[in-house]
Amino acid sequence: MRHLLTLTFLFVAFSINAQNFLNGALATYSPAEPESYTGSPFYEEEFVQGVVRNSEGQSQNLLMRYNAVQDVVVLKLRPQSSKLFLLPPVSDIFYEMGDYTYMLNDPDLNIPASTNYYASFYKGSKSHFIGVPRLDLNSKVKAKTGYEDDIPANFKVEMKYYLSINGGDFEEVNFRPRQLSSLFENPEMARYVADLKIKKADDVVSLLKYYENLK
Repeated sequence: MRHLLTLTFLFVAFSINAQNFLNGALATYSPAEPESYTGSPFYEEEFVQGVVRNSEGQSQNLLMRYNAVQDVVVLKLRPQSSKLFLLPPVSDIFYEMGDYTYMLNDPDLNIPASTNYYASFYKGSKSHFIGVPRLDLNSKVKAKTGYEDDIPANFKVEMKYYLSINGGDFEEVNFRPRQLSSLFENPEMARYVADLKIKKADDVVSLLKYYENLK
């Protein structure tokens, strides 16, 4: 019984500490999209269970997704809740979403994008693989006659991928073997790229982990 009470106390203490990390920092999110539109302003199809973490090691499990129209990471405290929140855009807050982590854009990285956030998929001592959500917007088209309907605005968000090798500039990658091989200038990597059959971001991460272990 004593052990049970101790575990309960530790769980409550951890929960309070996690909430204190966010106390006073959360701001209410207000949608900025038009009343009528097609597609989605978000990159993720649904809210994803992730972890908000700061540079001091404090963390909190939250639901999150990236809105490309407002260039923000939107947060939800509970699945059933309709209330949405934001945190201030500061460099020491990270949004971990499983395969990637949203981070505030750092001018020193010279990422070829003007967004506030980028998604870090992998970072090693010799390579850095990131993604930048790009918004494709088709504006609303007014009906030309009374017999037609307005065409609503359409949102589409896709991830553009960039890779930096040995501290070089980020270059956009399209997962084609020949293009990826040319970034490494290494015969062994060229053979490995061909064997791996890269089709998605996870494959590039596997490729980079292999590269990091090469001597």
